[in-house]
Amino acid sequence: MKHLKRFTALLLTFVIALGIPISANAIQDWYGVSDPLQYTSDLRIGNYTYRAGTSSTVMRLDETNRIAYCIQPDVQIGGNESDWFYETVSSTPAWNALSLNQQTAINLLLLYGYPNQNLPGNKPEQYFATREIIWEIVMGYRDSTHPYTRRDARCYNAFSGHAGFVQAYKELEKKLTTHYLRPSFSGRSAMSAPTIILDYNPSTKKYEKTVTDTNNVLSSFNFSISGVTLSRNGNTLSISTANKITAGTAASSTKPLPSPASTGILIWQSVNNPSGNQNMITGGGAGDPVPAYFKLAIGEGTVQIRKTDATHGGFFAGAVYGIYDSSGTKVDELTTSATDYVKSKPLPLGHYYLQELKAPSGAILDTTKHEFNLTTNGATLSLSVSDQSQTANILITKQGEVLTGASQSDSEFGPLYTPTYGLSALSGAVYDIYANENIVSAGGKQLYTKDQLICTVNSGAKARISPWANIVR
Repeated sequence: MKHLKRFTALLLTFVIALGIPISANAIQDWYGVSDPLQYTSDLRIGNYTYRAGTSSTVMRLDETNRIAYCIQPDVQIGGNESDWFYETVSSTPAWNALSLNQQTAINLLLLYGYPNQNLPGNKPEQYFATREIIWEIVMGYRDSTHPYTRRDARCYNAFSGHAGFVQAYKELEKKLTTHYLRPSFSGRSAMSAPTIILDYNPSTKKYEKTVTDTNNVLSSFNFSISGVTLSRNGNTLSISTANKITAGTAASSTKPLPSPASTGILIWQSVNNPSGNQNMITGGGAGDPVPAYFKLAIGEGTVQIRKTDATHGGFFAGAVYGIYDSSGTKVDELTTSATDYVKSKPLPLGHYYLQELKAPSGAILDTTKHEFNLTTNGATLSLSVSDQSQTANILITKQGEVLTGASQSDSEFGPLYTPTYGLSALSGAVYDIYANENIVSAGGKQLYTKDQLICTVNSGAKARISPWANIVR
């Protein structure tokens, strides 16, 4: 590009946001080119080839050294041009020939590129890294929508022999391709945001979760939500709250744009030969805000119980248990089965206790509060609780007539003594106790078969029989 001595600007257009113009009149001087960078391989665009070994230069406008970029790489600047002007978008063929997606991508490149942001490398390396990606968008060598995939590497290859250019190019490419990325656990709106399910930590008595951003952009977002502690460490976000939050409660953040984010852009066109000379662009560019949302919910779990017979083994059927939350409110009720566990309905994770409301037939009511925690979403906690079987004592008393004394009376022979007898417990009698039928415990375990000897009892002694049984002497 040949150094031109003077350009007269006729119309100033600021293109802000996505290229919306604000017009004003102004006069600008062309201050030329500087800071050459040599092509390290040929670059052919359209009918023109930029040859390896030749140099291209940084283009600057007016006394403020406004940096300019060509948006028509397949069109040359005429060597006899002396005047240029800013133009309105409606009369800018080169800009209007680009799609809205291309215009948006170029705005982002100006926002994140040189000179608005510092990139690796020296000034010309930063400049040409920015220019080459702009040219890739213009020429269709790179997709103009996220993720902005490069399809043709010719622009990159043209300067890839310069290490600083390579670093600047890759840094700017990363900023472009990650601009619309949100953390992988978030969405673009509160309504469609994914939900993060919190587990319960009994040691802290809080609902917690740690999530990892596989998109590696978490550092650009600062989420907040009332009553919830959010701690960011690299690409991990730790979430903690003692509150029983309402399902669907949303956290939000908007990715901040770098400064300058609203200086707008200017489109430049040749006065004397607008259709035959390349258009240029200057300015700070603009970008869309990138909001991110995720929802929170407390996970749910279940508890299943079975009732064991602590005396004989087996399982009780018919025991009724209430499930109570940490406030003492009954949230469910279960009746035990003799064959399997019985499971509760899904319950919010947290601290609970079980309490027996009705003992099964043949068992003693358990008054213990059995505390437990549901800690993991979707998990089932298994609990075994027990009752003692009811028992009875049998006391066998052997009674018989025994001499208790004598009564005296007179007779013709003198005093007459008549023995008196009474009932009294007799010791030494031995009894065998047998089952009168098959005897099964309340827990379902068969204890004795019909006519089976249960125990032998001496008269005057007690025998404990469990459970209540149909027995014969």
